[in-house]
Amino acid sequence: MSKQASHHLGNYHRHIGLKWLPVALVLGVTLAGAMHGCGNANSGSRAANTGGGNGSPTPTPPPNLSPTPTPAPTVSPQSGQFLFAANGSAIWVGRADSGTGQVTSLPTAQTDGATISFLASDPQGRFLYVAQRADTGSSGTTGIGVFSIDAATGSLRRNATSLLPSPPSQLAFDASGKSMYVVENGAVRAFSVSDSGLTQLPGSPFAAATVGSLSAITPSGRFLINVGNGQAAVFAMDSAVGTPVEIAGSPFSTGATGEQSFVVSPNGRFLFILSAGSKNGGVIEMTINSDGSLAPVLECHRTSPKTVGCTTPPTLGPVSPRQGGSAVPTMVVDAASQYLYVLAADSSGFTRVVGLAISTAGGLTTIPGSPFAQEVAPNGIALDSGGRFLYLGSGNGLQGTVFTYRIEGPAGVLTQVSSTTGFTAISNLVTAP
Repeated sequence: MSKQASHHLGNYHRHIGLKWLPVALVLGVTLAGAMHGCGNANSGSRAANTGGGNGSPTPTPPPNLSPTPTPAPTVSPQSGQFLFAANGSAIWVGRADSGTGQVTSLPTAQTDGATISFLASDPQGRFLYVAQRADTGSSGTTGIGVFSIDAATGSLRRNATSLLPSPPSQLAFDASGKSMYVVENGAVRAFSVSDSGLTQLPGSPFAAATVGSLSAITPSGRFLINVGNGQAAVFAMDSAVGTPVEIAGSPFSTGATGEQSFVVSPNGRFLFILSAGSKNGGVIEMTINSDGSLAPVLECHRTSPKTVGCTTPPTLGPVSPRQGGSAVPTMVVDAASQYLYVLAADSSGFTRVVGLAISTAGGLTTIPGSPFAQEVAPNGIALDSGGRFLYLGSGNGLQGTVFTYRIEGPAGVLTQVSSTTGFTAISNLVTAP
């Protein structure tokens, strides 16, 4: 990544901030009352000069003691959502405007001294979770750090850290955000989530025939999918206890090698696996059936005697192996499950964004103009909850930048609209819904 950065140096609802709208104060009655009061002080003089011939002045009407009340100021949520990025033991915080996508830097936060492997937020945007490790000589702890996200300001408050033997590679949340799962070698740890932190469920870690370290829960919350070593293990989630039970037929063959990342489409229909390759990486797409079973999506659907519906699988270019065992997101799907965006490298080794359109029947085609962001050399990717903007993190050891790209419909083309600099380098990027 340093080569990319040097080349370009110099170039997965609740974010409610308070913003007072201008209010026009109704001052006419108040000023009139004040002037009327002044008039009363000189009433004798006016009475002497005002008369109807009998020396009796016309009575002055009493002041209005109940002026029209000033309207209460209108309070509206401040638009936008929060972004977070890792840099050593520090967490950069930003706010993205929902109208323009422009990102503004906010005050940073710190772990307990541990180095951050990756970040993740819960589906409701209440908490930021930090997979962290205690380096030799540091004061930090290894495990999962929990930060509460202030809905108004985005500021982070560090809560307790759940200690683990090693930092997790990926975190999986159910749709409610009340449960979190960590897949380990031969086991699944299950946690309940609350404002006070994480609590392991009784019996956790649960023995499970896991196949790798990458995991995610389907949007329905019914299945936990674990990917690795060319296979995908699927576990049904016990709705009462939250324990995983492997389904019939699991594990399923994926044909993937060197799995780097995987993501489930928001509509719950497809699973995408990013494989590394020194010459060409690839995205493997599988259908998620209603019973949780997986089936490969074929790029060519053959019927005798002729071939119909054939498309050439898109070429990604080299995909570098992930480092440090963590699954920093390198692949995202938009909220409508129409577009897949992947970080991959060109023939010179510089990272860019490959855009792929997702067919409703399965299959991927390259978005016109892809690859995008070739001048940015991104190392982090995230989407806004509204599906309008894609954010890319980039940087070297001195300065980081967050680039905002608008997703142009209906083709899913990316157009850069702004950038934000002035903070130290970042290693991955996430948004809180």
